[in-house]
This record gives sequence, structure tokens and C-alpha cells, in this order.
Amino acid sequence: MQNRRKTIVINKKFQHQYALLMVVGTVLFTNILIILRALFPGDEPFYLSMGTALTIALIEVVLIAGVWFISLRLTHRIAGPVYVFCREIEAFANGDLSARIRLRKGDMFLEEADKINASLAKIEVALRERGEVGE
Repeated sequence: MQNRRKTIVINKKFQHQYALLMVVGTVLFTNILIILRALFPGDEPFYLSMGTALTIALIEVVLIAGVWFISLRLTHRIAGPVYVFCREIEAFANGDLSARIRLRKGDMFLEEADKINASLAKIEVALRERGEVGE
């Protein structure tokens, strides 16, 4: 079995909600900075010309796209392992006693996967000792 995910979005609901939260936070933070700069200009006044407004809008769009993509990449390291946990435990429950969780380096929950694998191995041994499954 190849241990590589080809898509970034594995759990659409979780990943999109997280990315949306990050984007909203980024937009709010950026706009608060712009408003504060306009209200408290310091030594240089803050002029909001059409060119400045377009530049700010372009920067915000690039920032939003970047935060969205980075959020999806980061949550990929969470959603992927959860998907693998579910898939392998379901396979084990359906009779594939060799099913084990194999995660990629850098994924979240590596320690948890090791503990689950140790538990699955103990269950497999117990079932074989009872004679409830064949070799």
C-alpha cells in the first residue's frame, strides 16, 4: 500500500471551516491595522487614494489566498491521519487482522497511531489464542 495522499482536502467540512476561520481572522486583523493607521497617522498622514485602495485590496486578496492554502495544508496533517485511523480500524473490524495504521513522517498523531497499533496487535494475538480466527 502506498502511503501517500494525493489531495489536500480530505475532510472538507473540517478543513474548510478551519481555513475560513483563519481567513476571517486575517482579514479582521489586516483591516484593524489599516483603520488604526488611518486614525493615528503619526508623522505622515494616511491618504487613501484610488491607487492605495487598489493596492491594499490586491494585498488582501493575495493574503486571503495564501492563508486559505496554508490552512488547508496544515489541516491536511490532521485530517489525513484521522481518515487513516477510521479506514484501518474499520478494516480490522471487518476481519483484516493485519490492518495497521501507517502515517507519514510529519503527520500529527504518530504516537497515537503507535498506541493503536500496539492495541490492535494485542487484540489479534488474543483472538488467535482463543482460536476465533484462522492463521
